[in-house]
Amino acid sequence: MASLKPKFWDHEDVAAGPHTHLFNFRRIWKLAVFLMTGVALICLVFLAILDYRVTKIASASETVLRTSQFVSNAGRNISSFLGERRSVLNFVVRDNAFPDLQDPARLTAILDHLRKAYGGGFTDLGVIDPFGHLKTYAGPHDLVGKDYSREEWFREVLEQGVSISDIF
Repeated sequence: MASLKPKFWDHEDVAAGPHTHLFNFRRIWKLAVFLMTGVALICLVFLAILDYRVTKIASASETVLRTSQFVSNAGRNISSFLGERRSVLNFVVRDNAFPDLQDPARLTAILDHLRKAYGGGFTDLGVIDPFGHLKTYAGPHDLVGKDYSREEWFREVLEQGVSISDIF
């Protein structure tokens, strides 16, 4: 402990006269150590707060960026998937005459080919006349004769030629 104690610690200058406070090295040393420690701690706290805020903002920004990229990629994948299915259906419609599509055996064969080519991408196929009646159907349900004329998606198809909606 003695090696850490400065040599002037126990020194008192009796020759200083009335200005002993100017030569009180112990008080000057304590004040210098206190001020240096205070300045260092203030700088340390300031930099820690600044670093915390910058890191917090950067972290939030990076999270938003990654989420945005993920959503954008998912949107493009879904759009590509639906565009591909739409192109396939357009090809089926253009490659087959309307009377051919009204043949249940032909529609079932087309559905089987689509399932083989695209896996589970196609569940069923149906031919709906311009009045909204399901004329021919290939799939797991008994829907032939169903009237879709009052469905919102059917009106959208009549107006825009296509409708992409939630699972019906």
